[in-house]
Parts: sequence; C-alpha cells; structure tokens
Amino acid sequence: MDRLSDLVKTREILNTVDYNTLTRILNAYLPSVPISVIDFDNRPHAFNQTSSRSNLLYRARLITNKDNKSFEKYEELTYISEGNRHKITEFGRVNKPGESIFYASTEPVVACIETFSRGANFNLLKEQKSLLLNVGTWKIEKPMSLARMISPEKYFEKFIEEVKSLNLKKVTIEVVRKQNEEIRKLLRDEEEFRILEFFSEEFAKTEIKNHND
Repeated sequence: MDRLSDLVKTREILNTVDYNTLTRILNAYLPSVPISVIDFDNRPHAFNQTSSRSNLLYRARLITNKDNKSFEKYEELTYISEGNRHKITEFGRVNKPGESIFYASTEPVVACIETFSRGANFNLLKEQKSLLLNVGTWKIEKPMSLARMISPEKYFEKFIEEVKSLNLKKVTIEVVRKQNEEIRKLLRDEEEFRILEFFSEEFAKTEIKNHND
C-alpha cells in the first residue's frame, strides 16, 4: 500500500506547505479519491425519514445570546452568503478561505452533534451540561449524485464515549461498522477502501490545532 504510506506522510507537512503545493503533492500520489457514488433520485423516504415523504436536510446552530432567543432570519441559519465570504479567512473541513460550503445532515440529532463535537462548543457542553440550538430544515427538490464516505470507527468510538451521557440510540458503532462494510464491498479493493478511510479520518478528526490541520 505505497500510495497510502505516501498519503500518511502528508500529515507531517500540513503546516510547512501552502495549499497549491499540497494539491500538487496529493495529485502526484493519487489522481482521484476512490468513492462509492450513489445516483440519488429523490424518491419519497429515500433517507428513511418517517416524518415526511420529502427528503430533508438539517443544519444546526448554537444559540449563544443571553436571552436564549432563536435566530429569526434565514441568512442566520444557512451557509454564508456571497457578500460575506470575505469573513471566511481560514480553511474548513471542505472549504478554502473565501469559499462558502453548505454543511448539513439527514438527521437533526447528527446536525446538532456536529455543532458541539469539538472545540469551544464541546467544552461549553461539558461545563453547562446542556446547550440550546436552532435547527433549520431544507427540502431536497432535485435528484443528485452523492458520494458515500466511510465513518471512521476510531473517532466515532471516542466521541460516543465522551458523550455517553446523551444516551444516543439511533447512531451506534454497530450501524457504522455495517455501513462501512457495505462500502468495502462496493469498492472491491482493500487499498482503495483504506485510502477513502484516510480522507474520512481527516474529515472527522477532532484534534485541530489550527486551520492547516
């Protein structure tokens, strides 16, 4: 698995090279990332959401004002508008500085967890024992092509242990392992599965010291 070994080495240089240089290095190691593509036709209940025939996406934001007042405007819950993209000065999980990406989940509980899975919000949860969030709901109107990613088991197990007091029942390590095994069978190549797992782990990692990570 020489390609995977080369990819692992890139973790050591994230703070020493710029984005364009890193892109050239990754392209040399791996022209494309192996993925399992789903042609999502937007048929009713495609996400197994029993509350609606439509397929829905959820995005959550932590309420931080002293009055616990909900957000009132759509712009406060959706992704950052074009006019405010200059405020995005750092890299995110899938966005570059100045680039706005819509992060969402098919489950409201997962959308909420994402807001406090790491960093200052996670510390706030441990301190206060509870948080108040607003959850926005979006209805999918057109078919899409989706790429299935692996759920890194080591990060998931760590997170479940840290938030075990929340008694999460719908998303379990058993469900994650089953989904990952399905992707392994679809890829039919262990090296490609491990490479996809590498990128999934980078996407899911919680120990982030700066935006280069």
